[in-house]
Amino acid sequence: MKALNVPACVDGWHASPLVRCASLARVLSADVHLDARLSEMHFGAWEGRAWDSIDRGLIDAWAGDIEHARPHGGESLAQFAQRVVAWFEATCVGRGAVHVVAHAGVMRVLAAHLLGISYENALQWSIDFGGVGWFRRVRGEWVLVRWNA
Repeated sequence: MKALNVPACVDGWHASPLVRCASLARVLSADVHLDARLSEMHFGAWEGRAWDSIDRGLIDAWAGDIEHARPHGGESLAQFAQRVVAWFEATCVGRGAVHVVAHAGVMRVLAAHLLGISYENALQWSIDFGGVGWFRRVRGEWVLVRWNA
């Protein structure tokens, strides 16, 4: 974090309880709050499957209404976003620096929420494994300081 010039953590570390995120968070801080609301979007029957193993018609149906469709039986993007934003509102509003170790989908949803852009647009943003997103509140507005750093 020091190399990225990220502020010290004032109000805690938070992470998805899924192994990848929880393990990294515990390396970064001994005091981590794990919260299922920070888990990646649940893809139902598609969970863990390669895209080319899924019926193309189902993928097209999902892509045709990415925000509400759920042909996989898991969460829709709207449900996923509602879960992540609920976590943010309950945990981060009115606090100082909060560090979050989460999945790419969670980062994209938070970016869309904080910056006031559509979830569909934010889904196009690439984020590498281990990439950092940093947001700062300036005069009441959220500003993206770094993405995929």
